[in-house]
Amino acid sequence: MNEKIAVTGMSGLFPEANNYHEFWDNLCQGRVSYQAYTDPDGHVRSKGQCPDPETFDAQRYRLSEKEALVMDPQLRKFIELVDSALLDGEYHDLSELGTVAVIATQGSNHTYHDQLQQSVAQGQMAAPNALLLNLNKGTDFMATRVAHIFDFQGPCFNLQAACSSSLTAIVEAYWMLQTKRCDTVICGGVHISYPLETGYKYEPGSIYSQTGVCRPFDQSADGTVPADGGGVVILRRLRDAEASGEPIHAVIANAFSNNDGANKTSYAAPSVSGQGQLLSQVYRHLAINPRQLQFIECHATGTVVGDPMEVQALSHLMQSYEHDDTLSPVVVGSVKGNIGHLFWASGIASVIKSVLALKQGVYPGTGNLSQLNELLRESEKQHLLYTADSVPLDPKKPALAAVSSMGVGGTNAHIVIEGYDQAHRHPKNVQTNKETQCRVYSFFTQAPSAGDAHVESTPCTEPTSLSASSLLPHILAFYRQVLGEEEVEPDSDYFDLYGDSVTAVELLVLLKSELGIEVTTDAIYEYSTPEALANAIAQSPLTSVQPVSQPTPNSDIEDPHDVLSAYQQRFYLLEKLQRGEGSQYNVPMAVEIPKAFPIASFTQRLEGILTQLPQFCHQYRIAKHGVALGDRRGLIVETDAVEVPADAALEPSLQAVYEQRFELDRGPLCRVTTLRRGEQRWLVLNCHHIAIDGMGLHNLLEVLAMAQAASAPLDSVYLPLRTAPSLSDASLAFWQERLRGVSPTALPVEPHQSLNAPPSSAGRLSLACHRNRCQGFTISHGGIKRPFCCALCAVQHHVVRVSRHPGGVHRHDVGQPL
Repeated sequence: MNEKIAVTGMSGLFPEANNYHEFWDNLCQGRVSYQAYTDPDGHVRSKGQCPDPETFDAQRYRLSEKEALVMDPQLRKFIELVDSALLDGEYHDLSELGTVAVIATQGSNHTYHDQLQQSVAQGQMAAPNALLLNLNKGTDFMATRVAHIFDFQGPCFNLQAACSSSLTAIVEAYWMLQTKRCDTVICGGVHISYPLETGYKYEPGSIYSQTGVCRPFDQSADGTVPADGGGVVILRRLRDAEASGEPIHAVIANAFSNNDGANKTSYAAPSVSGQGQLLSQVYRHLAINPRQLQFIECHATGTVVGDPMEVQALSHLMQSYEHDDTLSPVVVGSVKGNIGHLFWASGIASVIKSVLALKQGVYPGTGNLSQLNELLRESEKQHLLYTADSVPLDPKKPALAAVSSMGVGGTNAHIVIEGYDQAHRHPKNVQTNKETQCRVYSFFTQAPSAGDAHVESTPCTEPTSLSASSLLPHILAFYRQVLGEEEVEPDSDYFDLYGDSVTAVELLVLLKSELGIEVTTDAIYEYSTPEALANAIAQSPLTSVQPVSQPTPNSDIEDPHDVLSAYQQRFYLLEKLQRGEGSQYNVPMAVEIPKAFPIASFTQRLEGILTQLPQFCHQYRIAKHGVALGDRRGLIVETDAVEVPADAALEPSLQAVYEQRFELDRGPLCRVTTLRRGEQRWLVLNCHHIAIDGMGLHNLLEVLAMAQAASAPLDSVYLPLRTAPSLSDASLAFWQERLRGVSPTALPVEPHQSLNAPPSSAGRLSLACHRNRCQGFTISHGGIKRPFCCALCAVQHHVVRVSRHPGGVHRHDVGQPL
């Protein structure tokens, strides 16, 4: 005796229905979820379209934006449907499921990738990365992709049997659980065809309707209508589900599949004999009279040949069992009249409809059925009922129903479903991915505006744990992308592939922007193979992937003004290349201030100016065309205070503040630091060079001018001393050897300056300013009085123009090179 198999979770996406609850409501209302019309060119524009077929939350499933874009939407939706089914089954701890198998199917004709290939061939777009493209085709990788995302370790494979695929998947799942190959099976299918809005060109003899209406069992039936959607069910052995107190929708009592073989008119034709043999096997094995069924959900697609042959096989089945006048008729119907034909996913749609009918105690009628096909009249003698009206289930009969599905090529599937005890009925509780934030990923569809984007709630903010095995494919892909190498193995060495410091930064950017992982260039150098780097990241205390800020729906289509200039992007790269604690790319200025200087109002004025400058107030993000402006920064100006001991030198403390690094992507790019040493007060204004261009400097000087007008003069400015970067002993020996015997050369700092003149050093310069003119200065602490020092000090001080003597008046506009 076979064990019964419980349906403990399910999810669906159907024409005009985001989930199976909306699907059921549409069926009960008799709604036909597609529009039928034909354009002047004879193109039939009938197609059942599911909601938001191209939206996806890549971040939730730890996938990069680039990977989501090339991934077949059928695969994306299958991932979401599995997630929703797990929520529906209340499986918050996946370890409770034991060994989990996945059986998946998807449409293999007119796919997203077929449309992409056609567009590339026509020169409408560039071809995506071939490896990325191949790994994201659902026909091979749908089941294994789900296994990787959810860490399922049972048998996982795709199953393709044309239109009977998803019901055949359930049959296989049934027997996998019977033979204890696993503890749980997640199975189902998705069909999304391209172009999304297009119907079909009618051809005589095809399966498609000339009128654009699917009419199962009807006298006017002339073919089917395509539709998009899909569904997933979670199957468990009934005794295991009951022991764990799991919600149970229904029970599968028996399931079989077969093939017609060669005994039929053609390869694509159905076979009454093949279907009849399967039906006999199912009910003989189950030992029940099929007349006890409440209803049979047929494959019926509204074709002229297929529907009568399917009904003929059912009639033969009924004839082989004793007639019982006390039993009510068996209702015969098909969901395709309401939603169209989901092809590979049609079986799962029929199963979900049947499970809901058993739970709700009513069978929704067949859409577009108005007059029964005369070829089916004879079958009514076998107590089969065809109707467009909803029919309450007969309480005098057992809660049994059957589902059939047939595919081109002859694979037939049939299952018997049993209603579960109403005392254990799972209450209606609409489960959706409440923590998702979806956006459109498509080469063909314009992303909706922020106001139109379908967002159910806020994105997930919890860090996600990654293993070395799950990190490795990403790191391999990043290596290939950055280094331009097609063949990168887990043990390929970064330096053997000619990696350098620039490509190391590109790797860091990819790890941060696409996975939310922050590493240093030192890690790239120390763990120089993809495998070693993946292991190091996974074993680090910072193993979690921090959620990456979700860009706006139009983030891949940048306004040219939103992308940083080449000059700014160069500083972005240089900053990322730096090693160590300090930065060499800050623009600092230190001003000695009186004790009563209004620092708070000065900072407020400064922030008011910087808030108007995009390079200061917006975050930076890696985009398709370079470094671009993103969301607003949470903090524009950072403030700090440093106490310097009275007996300590001032210069080291100033230098430490000057070189304090900025977090370019999201942190503030301006820092105001107050230094105190005894009675002395110093104000240090420090910004990163990426944000200080001509306009930025002009606004900063305006702020300083306002601050000066509001209080005592800013009478002393410190110029930071830049020291040459130190060389290691090995590097110094190398260059000494290379330069041995070469005559020394030098360039003068100024045209009339001696080559032997002493270099400039740090010093304090006091300015005497009147009406925006620098009239003179004094110097102390060993500084050297030079016109250049005067000009630089004056520009950093706050004047709009600088004058220097003798030799006439020379004026330098702020923002121009001196």
